[in-house]
Amino acid sequence: MVLFVYSDYNRKIPDKLKEYYRHCFRKDLKFDLKDGNNCEILIKNEDTKLEKVIPLYFSNPGTIKNISQKYESDRKRGYGYWTAPIASNKIYYLEFVRRSVDSGDEYFPLFFISMDNWVVLEEIWKPLEIKFDYLCSVCDGCRMGGAYWCVNEYYKDFLPVLNKKSYWVTDHHRPPVKPDQFKLRRRLLDWGCSNVHKTSELFEVDNK
Repeated sequence: MVLFVYSDYNRKIPDKLKEYYRHCFRKDLKFDLKDGNNCEILIKNEDTKLEKVIPLYFSNPGTIKNISQKYESDRKRGYGYWTAPIASNKIYYLEFVRRSVDSGDEYFPLFFISMDNWVVLEEIWKPLEIKFDYLCSVCDGCRMGGAYWCVNEYYKDFLPVLNKKSYWVTDHHRPPVKPDQFKLRRRLLDWGCSNVHKTSELFEVDNK
């Protein structure tokens, strides 16, 4: 089974997930992350449903406060959700299911972590020595999202948590990638930030 992880410190998402958890599973209220009409959240495909939400916790409030203070001084300001906490103890396990008459049910387990990408990298992935097969930094929040730093510009910092043979999807990268380490496998049209970049690239990474 493939496990997906999504980190974002947009404070609206965990609040909506909390309400979804409280109401949807009691079946007395249909709730939607976007418009409140139904229980389909974080997805656009009508064949895919969110079936399970389990709230988890990363650490105690004191530790979270110390982590936030550790990164706050270097945090980029001026965009989007920069007023939201840079770290949080809110983690949700989500389970999506895609129903198909031809191929049957296909499940997509996902952990949503309410933290900035860089905080998750330094405080969770590196200390636990967790490795990934894929890194997707499309719409990473470095413009309108107010992210800590641009994942695409400092992508080398994420190489320690990628497996030796892995893949990276990006809609912008600086500086230029090395052709001997990053092999372009596919261009993904209309798969990027609509305001800036409309084409993403899938690289195969030789993480020596």
